[in-house]
Amino acid sequence: RAASSIPAGAKIVLFDAGGGNSKDRGVDPRAYRARTMQAIRAQGAKPIFVSYKQIVGPEGTSAWIANDPHHHFTVASHSRVAAAMLPRVIAALGNK
Repeated sequence: RAASSIPAGAKIVLFDAGGGNSKDRGVDPRAYRARTMQAIRAQGAKPIFVSYKQIVGPEGTSAWIANDPHHHFTVASHSRVAAAMLPRVIAALGNK
């Protein structure tokens, strides 16, 4: 799915591959992560892995939408992830 969701011209793609959706489908998160990175590179973008749980905390905390079977976190948590990842995105872009 990664390749079809990357807009043309994207230079960087942030992704998390350790999630509950993989576990729900019985997919090894490490294998999923490797396939996702390969798909992103094939589209000409640089993959940057993001561990959402390391930034916002484990599921079951207030950072995550309560009782959401799809493992989504709150708007405030998305803001925290964006702020935490901004330095890595800037570094990946370099002087461009």
